[in-house]
Amino acid sequence: MAALTKLLLRDLRPSKLLQLKAFATYVEKELEVPTFCDVHIDLPYSVTVKPLNIHKYHNLDKLIIKVDERCENSLQHDVVGNQVKIDETVDIEEKDVMCYVKAPVKANLYINSKKDINVGYFQGDKLYATSQEGDVYVDRFQGNSVNVITGNGNIRLNEFVQAANISAYVQENGVSI
Repeated sequence: MAALTKLLLRDLRPSKLLQLKAFATYVEKELEVPTFCDVHIDLPYSVTVKPLNIHKYHNLDKLIIKVDERCENSLQHDVVGNQVKIDETVDIEEKDVMCYVKAPVKANLYINSKKDINVGYFQGDKLYATSQEGDVYVDRFQGNSVNVITGNGNIRLNEFVQAANISAYVQENGVSI
């Protein structure tokens, strides 16, 4: 394996960028939320939102947040009624930070991020995803309204995206599929 690694590193041209991503340690927080809730996420780093496992969480009344331990103290969350808010209190200058959220499958999602947004397999009424610099990827959403905006990235609506109103807008350079 070492010889293969040396060969690959030796054969790279200087013009190619090599990124070696270190493994991160994630801290998990579990919140009790209503099944039909509005999840508001406003974070400066990449966000991935997937539904809860219905076989493990039968009542779909939990919201699980996994975040890099470097950002654990700056992340705040609040549950008031059916509103769940996840945001950051202090700007973190770390690169390659990610946040994973598992929410009830019927949740309405309102996501703002400076980096990439990845959403999939939801059946809520609304999905609003806005990224300043990153790509937005929506996979298998069924609801009433989908509104996706990116400042300088790509938008990809993959597989089965069904809604009465679908809006995808790229503000600068990028591709909307």
